[in-house]
Amino acid sequence: MEAGPGWGKTTAVRAAFPNAQYVEVPSGSRPGSFQVALLEAVGLSPADAGSIVARLASDSDGVVRSILSAIPARSSLLIDDVQRLDAAGAQVIEALVEAQDVHLVLVGRSLAVLPIGSWLSRGLIGMPFGPDTLAFRTEHVAEILSGLSYTTELASAIVSTFGGWPIAASLAASLLRRGYAPERVLAQLGEGIATIAGAALGELTGSERATLIETALATAYGVRPSADHFGLVRRLGFPESASGLHEIVVAALLKLVDAGERRQIAEGMELESAEPSAVFALLSAEAPQALCRRSWDLLAPLHDRYDRTTLERLSVVREVPPSAAAAARCFLLIFTSQFEEAAAIAEAILAEVARHSAAAALRLARAMAYCSRGSRAVPVLLAMTSEEPAIEVHRECLLGNLLGERARLATAMQAATQSGDPSLVATAAIHSALLATRNSSFDEAEGMATRGEDAARAAGSVLLEARALKIRYGIAALRANLDLAAVHVGRLVSLQALVGDPNERASDLVAAYEIEVLAGRGGRAAAYDDAVRKMGHDWLGMETYAVCRSIVDAWEGRLLPAADRVAAFATAAPAHMQRLPLGLGAFLACAAGSMERGAELLRQLSATATASSDPFTSAHVEMASSFAAMAEVLLGRANAASSRLQAEPRTAIGEVFVGAARRYAVHRDIAGYAETMRTAGLGGIAMMAEACGLDRERTPLSRTELSVLSYLASGMDAPHIANLTGRSIHTIKNQRRSIIGKLGAGNTIEAVAIARRLGLL
Repeated sequence: MEAGPGWGKTTAVRAAFPNAQYVEVPSGSRPGSFQVALLEAVGLSPADAGSIVARLASDSDGVVRSILSAIPARSSLLIDDVQRLDAAGAQVIEALVEAQDVHLVLVGRSLAVLPIGSWLSRGLIGMPFGPDTLAFRTEHVAEILSGLSYTTELASAIVSTFGGWPIAASLAASLLRRGYAPERVLAQLGEGIATIAGAALGELTGSERATLIETALATAYGVRPSADHFGLVRRLGFPESASGLHEIVVAALLKLVDAGERRQIAEGMELESAEPSAVFALLSAEAPQALCRRSWDLLAPLHDRYDRTTLERLSVVREVPPSAAAAARCFLLIFTSQFEEAAAIAEAILAEVARHSAAAALRLARAMAYCSRGSRAVPVLLAMTSEEPAIEVHRECLLGNLLGERARLATAMQAATQSGDPSLVATAAIHSALLATRNSSFDEAEGMATRGEDAARAAGSVLLEARALKIRYGIAALRANLDLAAVHVGRLVSLQALVGDPNERASDLVAAYEIEVLAGRGGRAAAYDDAVRKMGHDWLGMETYAVCRSIVDAWEGRLLPAADRVAAFATAAPAHMQRLPLGLGAFLACAAGSMERGAELLRQLSATATASSDPFTSAHVEMASSFAAMAEVLLGRANAASSRLQAEPRTAIGEVFVGAARRYAVHRDIAGYAETMRTAGLGGIAMMAEACGLDRERTPLSRTELSVLSYLASGMDAPHIANLTGRSIHTIKNQRRSIIGKLGAGNTIEAVAIARRLGLL
């Protein structure tokens, strides 16, 4: 419905739809502010709402889908001031209308931002009300003016001259209460809102004037006014809404107040509970000097909301302290997965940040822990003290994990339970589960993760629920229970549609891809692979992704390209990520007949460190050893194979791989190896083993020709193959000619097709 200026419409519409969730489109131009308000109205926490909307600039369609998922079916929403919607906000409304799953009431001075005509023609909405629908009739104006000394001429004039707009009636009542004669009221209304606002300022005491200006400032920048502010607004008779004064009155008031007075009032405003982006907008415009001290309080909430836009502005404002600006840049690097760079900045500024904002320092320390610099944060964390339960719980959780001290985690859980805050209980439980997992106490870890998941759900925190599920998925994978892992990771991916952090989302998509590849479910794996690729290049360089992509290459007969992929990854990867790619690459190279290449990869593998207390790293080491041992078998080095398989596995999944490799080393039966893997639920590894063709009868092709055939099957031409193998183009062309002749084919394409039928690929 369209309704003219005035907030009487808000009161009337809310009375007409009392069960609808009220959402006012915020004023100003902050991208995503409407989406955040909408998500908070349907019950999401500010952090989760901000997390979803953080992807707006890069993935607006994904944000819309996440919002639709977050809004319960058959909800009732009253959207006010629709005329303020930007294009992204209008896209959300259009999606809600098209979905036909939510009862919408749209109110604004204009609905021109929406395709009303199209909706009407398709029967998606009812006929919108005309622009005078909420304009008051004379009797309604009389009700507002009842008990006051007014004339019927005044009531009629409000209807005829001012279109019956509720703001005119409300302001008339305000003037009458302050002793204005009815005829003077008409004159004041005729002179405009600015005159009335100025008169109101003149009638107030100093503190009341400051309160009214503070209300106007809060409203103008999207900060929710307090109950005291509303009390003064009511006494003056000004109209009010969820965001305070009407925008026309706000604009008039702020024009009447000089910049110095606005700055003084803005500097003293209580803004601790306000949305951080709104606080920054207000202070940067009205009181930049106040940012010097306030910026410390903005850092942690801006990080938790993934508010890139405000953090970018915070990082370059001259008045912001250098360490606070550096912390903002650090958070931005974390959002773009540049973890090492972020950790380096965090280490340099941690002590300084901790002196001003314990909450921001904890987030920096967490970034350092992610990049194995956590031990350097310990002295700062030990020196940090706070009376806030949230700070103490997070500090003890971080220290408990960094120092491996279960007692600290027990203390954190006790403090979280006493606080009564389910989000803190979830945090303590998740950190306890992490330490238990690292200690291979999987039953304890599973119990704690489940408790964390339940508490996160009670707190309404999607992000914490996802982190608890991530632990449960990891435990299932370590226990070689791929079916259960697939259930957990499927739920995890669904939840991550509501999480804005691309790091979390991408890592979970890769985890889902890993499960489906190991299980041999090619169609589902391909769907996750597409999703990972759409996330961008950064995620294609993850160790798990590179390994799984090579396994898929091997399924499809591209053994040497598969070996090249993981070998190339290992060349550029940190040392702790090299073992599994090198072990797998060595096996694939030897299986493809490239014995020298396989032996070289084994030499590189032997030079990498093996010690690790982390069960996930242990699982990768055990898998790497199994593949390396099988490569040694193909090289005819039985003793070396036995040596690589001597250590007893620490993880169930490692036990499956090592046990299967031990049997292969004795019986040289790749079919038996594949069957063992398939029985364990690792159908993807079975498919890879079968594709290697190690149990075939002699073929007309030599090992070298088989390797060239593998490259040809992947679509490579002779120059490319020559470059990869170090042979001359002339040699590759001769080998290609020989392959075609031996297989009785007419060309390369026919040769590849015949080779597939014969099981050579």
